[in-house]
Amino acid sequence: MLCDFAAGQSRRFVDDRRGSVLLLFSLSLVAILAFTGGAIDFGNAHRMRSKLQNALDAAALAAGREFDRGGSKTAAQEVALRVFQANMGANARSQSITLNIADSGGVITASAQTSVETFFLGILGMEALPVGATSQVTLAGGKMEVVLVLDNSGSMGGARLRALKRAAKQLTQTLFGANPKHDAVRIGVVPFAASVNVGPANANASWMDTAGRSSIHFENFDRPVTRFDLYRQLRGVRWEGCVEVRPSPHDVTDSTPTVSDGDSLFVPMFAPDEPDRGRSYSNNYLSDDGGTCSRNKRRGRRARRGGGRRGGGGNGRLTEEQAQERTCKY
Repeated sequence: MLCDFAAGQSRRFVDDRRGSVLLLFSLSLVAILAFTGGAIDFGNAHRMRSKLQNALDAAALAAGREFDRGGSKTAAQEVALRVFQANMGANARSQSITLNIADSGGVITASAQTSVETFFLGILGMEALPVGATSQVTLAGGKMEVVLVLDNSGSMGGARLRALKRAAKQLTQTLFGANPKHDAVRIGVVPFAASVNVGPANANASWMDTAGRSSIHFENFDRPVTRFDLYRQLRGVRWEGCVEVRPSPHDVTDSTPTVSDGDSLFVPMFAPDEPDRGRSYSNNYLSDDGGTCSRNKRRGRRARRGGGRRGGGGNGRLTEEQAQERTCKY
């Protein structure tokens, strides 16, 4: 009878499923905490690596500067360590960090290793995560080219432009040092503006579009008269040296201008006279019927062309576009 009772209790225990959810949840909770906590621990390690990399970059630059001044490897190591510790701050004192500086063929290599203590991954037996970084600096000796893109448009007038000039001058002095004609340093300037002044003395330079070869040379004109010819026809006016931006793709390259590629040449800037009538124009400096233009010829041409924007109306009046494009008025 006792055996039957024990057997019955055993069957009921096996069949009893109450509390199974709690048991499964308890078992899975360990895995959930491990994965969630692992993400936190890996995030801490990533932040440490970023801080380590930034400090290492600064240390490598400091070591390279010391080598460039003729300092020894020991002196470079000491300088790099001071800079590294200053950038790491409290982390440099609270953790064991190893910093190595190596010089090979003019290339300074700085490396650092440490470990980040884990808070949650210890459940899986990972008490710490290793973190390391490497940085390299090439010692001076080769040539350096720097191009400054400077905004000299109207919005930079006054104090902004003065501050820009001071900053550009300070950078130039820093790069050249005591030798203003250093062969290893070259500086270029790209003005952030609609035009660039290359100087009127370059009117006949080989890279200037003197014959109208560029596809933009005759924009806003009704016949192929070069811009230099228009300047020569104007009394008391001369080209002051400004050129327009080149057509694509030369607008974003430093390709050498060649006569065989007209768009690679630089077109002198010319502000066409704007119409006398219509909207208010700020650059209206000639009469639309001035120069060799004739009102009768204008009406005759208009009548032959007929209607439309470029042809105008049947009353012989020019459209504003045609009035601007007339080259006879120059």
